[in-house]
Amino acid sequence: MKLHRRELLRATLGSVGFGSLGLGSVGLGCAAGSGDGPTPRATQSTEALRPVAPLVASSPPAIALGLVGVAYGLEPGPTLLRAAAHAGGLPSVARGGTVLIKVNTNSGDPYPYSSSPRSVALLARHYLEAGAQVVVGDRSFWGDRDTRGNFESNGIAAACEAAGAELRVFDHDEPWQELPKLSNWVGPVRVPRLLMEADVVINLACAKTHFISAATLGLKNVLGAIHPEDRARPGNLRSHDREKLHHQVAEIHSVLRPMFTIIDAFEALVAGGPTPQSGRSPKILRTGIVIAGADVVAVDAVGIGLLRREAESEEAIVRLPTWQSPILRAAIARGLGISRPQQLVWQADPELEALEALARES
Repeated sequence: MKLHRRELLRATLGSVGFGSLGLGSVGLGCAAGSGDGPTPRATQSTEALRPVAPLVASSPPAIALGLVGVAYGLEPGPTLLRAAAHAGGLPSVARGGTVLIKVNTNSGDPYPYSSSPRSVALLARHYLEAGAQVVVGDRSFWGDRDTRGNFESNGIAAACEAAGAELRVFDHDEPWQELPKLSNWVGPVRVPRLLMEADVVINLACAKTHFISAATLGLKNVLGAIHPEDRARPGNLRSHDREKLHHQVAEIHSVLRPMFTIIDAFEALVAGGPTPQSGRSPKILRTGIVIAGADVVAVDAVGIGLLRREAESEEAIVRLPTWQSPILRAAIARGLGISRPQQLVWQADPELEALEALARES
């Protein structure tokens, strides 16, 4: 029997379609960002009818500190590509290299509970056309033993098949690599070897409220890569410790290779997350916004600002200013990106100035 995540967590805490893909392809590179100083401004229109201009590719991608690309549009594919272009471009990869697209398939529920199949296929085809080997992978939460079925239900399996990418369930037969000893975790912690060895890792996250952690964005999306036995071990994620969870997430990121994070918030879960069974009535909002960048602190700051703007008043994410968010503070303490809002290098469509103010709120 498949148990819903909310039910398992309540027990341990004690209280508490896949449509037309409409795909295109552009060549995108990666550029470095800057620290303090004037905030760069985008000059592109919101919904440019012309294709996104290709950028000169560069490799390997470096962390562009503070640089975040934000786009708003009427169609998800062009909006994602424009957000990546604002952020300096998708990381390039040599022909024959390996790209891992780490998705969110915490459940079999469709986007935005899980990563968008449209975005998965778009990114996979971009890298396949560049001659790379593309793997799409994740593992549903530790109490759900049917990640493969979830991939089928949420449309990611069909997207991989349509694009020609390999679909991988991070389960017991996956080659695993044990991480160095972690102070906030009990026992050994393993992640797929692929996560440590791929030439490029795309962290394709959703934008969701969360009844324990306040939000699931780019930082928290990495938890789906941890071995299910390690996640379920008492003292780890079997019962989410609200005071500890943010430090656990940040510590995992601190020992992984840098990723390029995309928060696909074109549609966002702004109430009742992270699953339809989470308790409060869910609310999905079409925001038309995608956020991208190599600095996960900067990217999540914008995602938090967006959820704070759109979430219902009962949601925990609205209670604190963006830069007081516990998960952001834990990430800053680990040196995962910029450390203050003045370092945010904002590259975005011009209509998003109000969101910028929220992303900088401290």
